[in-house]
Amino acid sequence: MIKFNKKIIQAPLAGYSCAPFRKIAWQWGQPDFCYTEMLSAKNIYLKVPIKKRYFFRDPVEGPLCVQLAGNEAEILAFAAEKIIEWGADLIDLNCGCPVPKIRKKKYGSKLLADSKHLYKLIRAIKTVVKIPVLIKIRVDGLSRDQFNCEVAKAIEDAEADAVTVHGRHWTEGYEIPVSYQDIAEIKQTISIPVIGNGDVSDTFSAKKMFLQTGCDALMIARASVGQPWIFEQIHQELQGRTFTKPTLVEIGDIFLFHIKELTMLEGESSSLLQARKLAKYYARGQVDNDFLSQVVTIGSYQELQEIVKRFFII
Repeated sequence: MIKFNKKIIQAPLAGYSCAPFRKIAWQWGQPDFCYTEMLSAKNIYLKVPIKKRYFFRDPVEGPLCVQLAGNEAEILAFAAEKIIEWGADLIDLNCGCPVPKIRKKKYGSKLLADSKHLYKLIRAIKTVVKIPVLIKIRVDGLSRDQFNCEVAKAIEDAEADAVTVHGRHWTEGYEIPVSYQDIAEIKQTISIPVIGNGDVSDTFSAKKMFLQTGCDALMIARASVGQPWIFEQIHQELQGRTFTKPTLVEIGDIFLFHIKELTMLEGESSSLLQARKLAKYYARGQVDNDFLSQVVTIGSYQELQEIVKRFFII
């Protein structure tokens, strides 16, 4: 059984959700649990070498949900048992990824087209593990699919412990507003916990998600990049309390710590490449564009330190 404390969860984000990212989210925001990046169950089954970033868990992290992608019951069951050895506290089956190469393998959102098969996959995982099993899905949206209730019931009947609902159809981009109505429909259809996902970026949008869908908890994705305190901020403000955001100096320190941890995990070359894409998130609304143009030219962690100190006044 899943217990929600803050009722706020860190979403899986490809290219971001490795141990350093989760570690910072836990230290500054303490969401109920964080996700790994999506892992191929078949690669685990075939013992394909997996980069450390995809399975390493830092000792100081909070509860961890490992997300699997796959469409074969035996393979998913094997992978589920394996990730227990890695220290997973929860397991999630990805049924929402819209990327063509994932759907071509009949993974991700493609699983929503066959609720009977989805039921079998969930049962295969549930049979071999005792930790909570979650399913992350998308909705009908503006499509003609009409699978909301059928998929939701299959998930509940298979005894999944919770379902996360991203309120967009797999064909819809971020320019399409999240459908609260679809999430609410699923919440009304099943009795297991429903986690609302999509367009939650601050306390106002979090409150809207709770009020319009009746969801039991919510998931924050893109808005948490560069703002690891957002989980605590929303939690405090929903309680009517005042939250004090980190100072500019503290934000600079968090950014440097993030890159330093990535360096220890993957080496300096890789971490500097990631620093270039992370910089815009840590700088949002804080420093000018000169900072971003200078980060692109860095050749060492020391150079990054000097630039951050200059712009974040450390």
